[in-house]
Amino acid sequence: MTPFRASPGSKPPAAREEPASGVTLGEGLLCGVFFFAVYAFACSEPWAVSVLELLIAALLGFLVWTGRLKRPEGPQRFLLYGMGVVILIGLLQLSRQGTVFDARTPWPFTMSVWATRKALLLWLSYCGLIAAAGSILDRPARLERLAWAIFLLGAITGVAGLGFQSFDSSLALGFRRITHPYTAAFGPFIDRDHAATFLGMSGGVGLGLFWGRLTRLRRARQPLADGIAKAAMVFSLLAALVFCLRATGSRGGAHAFFLSCALVSMAGSFIFARGRLKAALLFGILAAAAAYAWMLYAFPFWRGYSQGVLAASFRARISLYRSGLRMARDFWPFGVGLGAFRFAFPAYQGSFIKGLVLHVHDDWLELVLETGVCGFAAFAAGVAAMLGSGISAWKNCESSESRAMIGGALAGMLVLLLHMLVDFPFQMPGDAVTFFLISCLLRPRRPGREEGGLAASVSWRAKAGAVALCACMAALTLPAVVADYDYLQARSAPPNAIISYLEPALRLEPNPDYALLLGWAYDMKAYENAGQRRVLLEKAMGTVAPYCRLYPADSALESLQIDIARRLSAARA
Repeated sequence: MTPFRASPGSKPPAAREEPASGVTLGEGLLCGVFFFAVYAFACSEPWAVSVLELLIAALLGFLVWTGRLKRPEGPQRFLLYGMGVVILIGLLQLSRQGTVFDARTPWPFTMSVWATRKALLLWLSYCGLIAAAGSILDRPARLERLAWAIFLLGAITGVAGLGFQSFDSSLALGFRRITHPYTAAFGPFIDRDHAATFLGMSGGVGLGLFWGRLTRLRRARQPLADGIAKAAMVFSLLAALVFCLRATGSRGGAHAFFLSCALVSMAGSFIFARGRLKAALLFGILAAAAAYAWMLYAFPFWRGYSQGVLAASFRARISLYRSGLRMARDFWPFGVGLGAFRFAFPAYQGSFIKGLVLHVHDDWLELVLETGVCGFAAFAAGVAAMLGSGISAWKNCESSESRAMIGGALAGMLVLLLHMLVDFPFQMPGDAVTFFLISCLLRPRRPGREEGGLAASVSWRAKAGAVALCACMAALTLPAVVADYDYLQARSAPPNAIISYLEPALRLEPNPDYALLLGWAYDMKAYENAGQRRVLLEKAMGTVAPYCRLYPADSALESLQIDIARRLSAARA
């Protein structure tokens, strides 16, 4: 092969300059990941989570293949440090599985190796998304396009949810029946509270875009009427989004949105405004706070009251928090395992709460329960350092328009961080992905300067690594997609078909929910086949018993095992 000879002004063949403007393929793929994360029902179902992880791996593979993957810079690197410690704790937890009754130890362990392994895969995918987004969004124009994408998708989601809500439809997007019990769909979200978090984050970004449009009026060369019209358009979209946020009926989401916008607005007034302008802005913020206080007084619903008494959701949360704090005292160093909360909580669950509890409705407390004080401190420190770096970039930004965008990003991120105190939006991958993408907007930008440059030369080893990454993620995620599809089919099938669906699903994924349904199907089939009753009951016991030993706090598995054991004893007699 003839070696490349450099000539004056020439470039190596592998070095390619990216166009300075226009939407690139990397941006398109990133927006595709974002759209899927939100509109695949917020990726709240296992099949959608697995597909999301595969899409992120494909995006990373594309960046490695083209030589555009860069080391994370800016505020996001602090977040990655905190997430890295949580991932390290999760890896240590995989070394030993215990149960809630015999595993009280200061050393890392998990209540479910299967659940921790799945949670680790998701957290690693989040880290990959942050690295990919930081590599793609390296220019001011791309960051602005991302902000518009988040804002517009929020407005579309709000209008879609409001439209289907007006038809009194409980279906997600009007056609998809929710598999989760006791939820109220709003747009693509299985629950109105999680939809409110997304709308609040989009609204925070939209507020930054609106203030950016106002600052552009002073220096734009276009006619003043055109600038005012564009600012009015942004304001109208923002007002519609806030109205849709109110229509969700989510108290936590609405309060988090107001508090985050008020905090960022007040901070901006103290940092940037001077003289009469500062006084006017502070007066406006205080007037808005007074109006909000009046709304809380006039409408008891927003204070958490229903028909003159404290709402059941509030009382349920209080019970969950009390039980969670008792559980935290027993497993405070390293928690019960990343993603394994549900397998330990039944032993501490209060009598007020009935049924299976998947989340404690406080993401910060749940992080303590799953990774202990060590994991919580690392993640909280990473988030605090990221916000501190973002505030520093906000103060030192030379462009007033970019400054407004950073302020909007801070408001949008605070919505999720505040709502995490009373709900579990971070457990919804659709909301988590939005949060991580908004964090990219904290990167400082300078007017007239386009960052980025040449793509690096890519070796065959890097390309082989990209292919291996995608193949590895496919091997880890596709079985979960297939198994969850079979599980969804089995839930509406007769007992005979349930067995044919769930036997291969349980071989692919050791999910206790699959084992519970499969054991029940064998038990039901034993009722109908007196000649094969003993054989079928033995199969049911062989399916359920191993999971009862792994998860002794699961009351549904325990009840089914007792019933099968009673009938099996009668069949053997």
